[in-house]
Order: sequence, then C-alpha cells, then structure tokens
Amino acid sequence: LPRRCKNEAMKLVTRAITRRILSVCVLFAVAATAKKALTLDGKQSQTQVANRADGALSPTPGAWKLAYKNVDGKPEWVVEIPNTHALSTCPIFYQTLVEVPSELEEEVGQWEIRRQNVEQAIAKHPELNIKKMNVLYWARDWQTIKDLFQGLGLSIAKGHDQNTDMNQGKCGRWATMIMMAAWQKHAGHACTIALEDDIKIPDDFKERLAQVEQGEQESGVIKFMEWGEGYAFNLKAVDRFMSYLMSSPVIRMPSDNCINMGCAGRIVQIDVGIQKLVKTNAGNIWRTASAEIPKTPKNIDRNKAWQVLANTTELAGEDLSAAARAAADQLQSFHAASRRTAFENMVIHSSLEDFYDGETIDLLRAAKAVVRRMQESKK
Repeated sequence: LPRRCKNEAMKLVTRAITRRILSVCVLFAVAATAKKALTLDGKQSQTQVANRADGALSPTPGAWKLAYKNVDGKPEWVVEIPNTHALSTCPIFYQTLVEVPSELEEEVGQWEIRRQNVEQAIAKHPELNIKKMNVLYWARDWQTIKDLFQGLGLSIAKGHDQNTDMNQGKCGRWATMIMMAAWQKHAGHACTIALEDDIKIPDDFKERLAQVEQGEQESGVIKFMEWGEGYAFNLKAVDRFMSYLMSSPVIRMPSDNCINMGCAGRIVQIDVGIQKLVKTNAGNIWRTASAEIPKTPKNIDRNKAWQVLANTTELAGEDLSAAARAAADQLQSFHAASRRTAFENMVIHSSLEDFYDGETIDLLRAAKAVVRRMQESKK
C-alpha cells in the first residue's frame, strides 16, 4: 500500500509539472503566432496585432486568454477569444482647447499648429466623426482643478526638482484624464480613443484601427506612442483607473507615467501611423508654477465622491472643463451634506446623561458615549 501511494503521488506530481510545461510552451507558441500574423504599413510594430476575422490571435489587453478545459473528453489547453471590439468602432476625440481667451493665446505652446491640425483632421476625415474634447487648461481652469482634486479627496506629493514636482500643468493633465475617464464611464462606451491636439493621423487611420482588436473582459489600455500622444481605454480600464485613484489618492507622478506603470490595467503599444507635430515636452506644462492643493479631510467617502463625478449630467457634452466645474460644485454640496448628516447623527446618538451626571458636565465622557453608540448603530 505505501508503495502504491508513492507511485500515485509521483504520477500526480509528474502530471502537474507536465501541464505547467505545456502551458508555457503554448504561451510561447501563441505569442510567436501573433508576432508573425500581421504587419502594419509593411513593417512590424512594437506590439503585433492579428485580425480576428482571419482566425488569428490578438495580444491586446483582454483580447484572448488560455484556459484548461475538457475537449472531446480529454483535458487540454485551449485559446479563448472573449468579447472584443475593433478600435475603428471607438469614438475618437482630440483633447484640445475649444476656445482660448485672447490673453492666453501666447501661453498655449504652438497653439496655431495645434488648432490647424485638429481642424484639418476633422475636415479631411468625416468618416471618423472626430470630436473636440475641451480639456482643463491650467492657466484658465486652475481653480476648477483645485476644487475637483479636493472634492475627490486627491492630493499631490511635493517633488524635489522640476522633473518630480507636480506643477499646475501636470495637475491639469491629470484632471483632463480623470474627466475623460468619467466621461466614458458616464456614456458607457466600450472604448474611447483620445488624441493630443499635436498628433497628425494618417489618411488610412480608420483602416489601421480596424485591424486592432481590444478585449472587453479585462482592463486594458492601448497606446499609440511612447507617452500620452494617443490612448484607447476600454471600460474596464476606466474602472481600474478610478479604483487606483480611490485607493492611492496621493498623486506622485505625471498621469502618463502612472498609466505606463499599469494604474489603468495592462498596457500595450501599437503603431497606427500617427505623427507628432510638436516635440515631446515642447509645450509649456513643464514650465508652469508649482501646485498647491488644499488638504482634504481624512474621513471623506471617496467611493461616493467618484459616483457623484460619474453621474454629473454635464458629462453628456464634450466640454470637460465645464463638466469639471459642475462636478466640483456638486462635490462641494455633497461633502457639506455629509458633514451635516454626521452632525445630525451625533445629536441623535447623544443624550443629556452623557453630558451631565447630576454634578459635573463631562464633554469627554459624552464624546466617547456618542462615538460608541454611532459605531453600534453601524453594526
């Protein structure tokens, strides 16, 4: 009996090791297949994408996964392709300044180049139905940015030099990405493509996007260049992005760095032929003044605050600046109501005996009694 048990145990161990080796081999085989499957514009991009219509595989986030299942009565590794969408089905937005006050035109780096690029792309590609999304600009919207951060319970870490300091320009970029995520959450779009206004798109942009499929069951971001020149977020990535900021409310780096590090889910880079008209960091974000964000109370309900943001009716439009102002005002009202509710709860759970025992008034004893009763009521 001991020898039989030993033999059976060895069989189980051997089988487990074999399965693990097979899974690794299949993973490498799938990756090799995807790598050879497609080239864009006659050359391989950093991350290859295969056309699902041809039965090939796509390594974009959430687009396929391996599963161990019974096939015809035999267990084996199979490739599952869950729900996906082609990027050509995603709404496309240029993140830009819809209206620039005359006194700020000189403040906006290369404004005329950016404005003409957006107008030409919209006029040249009516089939893409490109829209302009009015961003939060630090020189125009700084009070709104501060109020939005405070309303969401966000704060910033102070850096030790220009590269690490979270200045007003970087905070404006963060606010724009937050509002972009809130817009997609509010609209319920499976995906959204956001381009910076200095990005020129190729003539066959729609055809290129049609070749890229993005999964819907896992959080994933597709970027088109090294930084934030162009993003495609799926809806799960929006949820992941918001959850990250709720759990890590102290912002310590620029938003593009955070997204590259996975704060919105797995990220891959795909070459779809876009070109930069302005050099990276040639704008004025890095030269803006240091940011000061008022501290937020520690007991803020961040989950409900983000729900207030996502439910802001002004998100139905395409003006992130106006939507952010409305959201900041609603968040202030929400927190004021929460403070009133907390005070009312304290009054409800207090009694005269807590304060006065017939001889002395003891506020400390009363406070402890109120806290104890409020904790018991929550249970």
